[in-house]
Amino acid sequence: MKIYHFSDKSFDGYINSAYFGDNYYSKSSEKISTIKRSYFYTDITINKIEWRFRSSQYLYIAEISKDLLYDLDSGRLKGNEDIYYLAKKVGYKGVFRDNIVVLFDKIKILKKERR
Repeated sequence: MKIYHFSDKSFDGYINSAYFGDNYYSKSSEKISTIKRSYFYTDITINKIEWRFRSSQYLYIAEISKDLLYDLDSGRLKGNEDIYYLAKKVGYKGVFRDNIVVLFDKIKILKKERR
């Protein structure tokens, strides 16, 4: 499936989750889990994108198999650890729910568009 990442930073080659926490959007999310991650959309219809990203300078397009992602609505993973940790521990590359994909590793950029 195609996934879309918005940023004001110019990346080449990959979107890398190792940079998680470097901007003020992800700083507050760091409190949820210590797992480094990057966020993507599956639908970039204007009303599906958070307002803060609608004016981002760059749109990055990548692709990932849905089989590599844990469906947060499935309820298959159980435990006391955070869900990102559990999903990564059992081998998922990320998680998804509705319009959001969260990846734990870097992913190759297929296309970069300046907006």
